[in-house]
Amino acid sequence: MNSNDNNKIGCVKCGAEKTMVTLNGENYCAHCYNLIELGRHGIKEDFTHPELMMVSEADGTMHSFTVSHLVYDNVVHWYADEIGGGLHAEHVSFIRAETKKMLDSFYKKLKQTVLTKSVDKRPAGKDFISDELYRDDKYYSLKDRGTIQICMLDEYSIGFMVDGEKFTPDEFALMCGSFANWNMLYQMHEVSDGPLNNDEVLVRWRMTKKLMVQELKDLLRTVVNIWNHIPAGKQKQFELGFMTICFELRQYSRCAFYEAEQAADEMRDILKDVTSDEKEYPEKYLDMIGGATAPWEWDD
Repeated sequence: MNSNDNNKIGCVKCGAEKTMVTLNGENYCAHCYNLIELGRHGIKEDFTHPELMMVSEADGTMHSFTVSHLVYDNVVHWYADEIGGGLHAEHVSFIRAETKKMLDSFYKKLKQTVLTKSVDKRPAGKDFISDELYRDDKYYSLKDRGTIQICMLDEYSIGFMVDGEKFTPDEFALMCGSFANWNMLYQMHEVSDGPLNNDEVLVRWRMTKKLMVQELKDLLRTVVNIWNHIPAGKQKQFELGFMTICFELRQYSRCAFYEAEQAADEMRDILKDVTSDEKEYPEKYLDMIGGATAPWEWDD
C-alpha cells in the first residue's frame, strides 16, 4: 500500500479524480479506501466529521484547517492542514472510539498547535542584532523550550518548521544565537504527540528496556509466593504497583516507541508465567500494557 496524493488516474470505486492510496496496483480515494478497511472490522459506514476546523488567536487572527482521515487496520489517522499556512496537526484514534470524544481531543490538540509558540518575534528597530534572525522586518529568536518539526523545504533540501513557518538550517541557527554556548537536549516525537505546551517541560528521566522490565520483576518479587502465584491478599498491592509501571511505560513509549514495545513484549511474557486469584488476570494487565504503548491512548 502506498499513499498517492497526486495520482490522476482516478479512484477505481467511485471515479473521484483525487486519489490517496494505491492498493494492489489500484488507486482509491480516501473515502473508498476507508470503507474497505472498516469493512474488515464489520463497520459499514465511514466516519462523519466537519471538513473544516477553525482556531482563533487572542489577537483575532483566525486559522482555518481542512480535516481528513485515513483508516489503517484498526487505527484512524486524522490530519489537519492549515489553509494558506504551514500549520499541521495529526491525531490517532482507535476505530471503535466514540467519534465526538475523538474530535474533541483532536480539536484540543489543534488549538495547542496554533496557540503554543516556540519563536519570539519582535519588530526590527534601528539597532542591528547579530545573534537573531532578521526576516520580514522582524527579529526571530527561539524560546527556551518548544516544538520544532523537521521538514522538506523543497524536493532536495531539509529544513525546519516552527510555528507554521519554514526556516533553512542557517536561519534556524541564527534563531538559536541567543543561546550560544548552551546545550540543546532533544527528544524525537511523532507529530501525533502534539506540541510541547508553554507550561510543560521535558524532565531528565533515565529509562531503558532493561530497567523497565526489571521494575516489573521487582514488583512481582514482593507479591508472589513460592508457587509464583499472586494471592488475594497481595492483589491490591500488585495492581497499584503495576499502574505506576504502566504510567512509566507510557512516558517511555512517547520518546522511545520501539524500545518500549520490546519492553512491553517481555513484560507480557513475564505476566503469563505468573498466576493469580483475580478472575481477569492476566488479560486485564495485558490490556493495560497495550494501552500504555498505543498512541491513541496517549491523550490525557
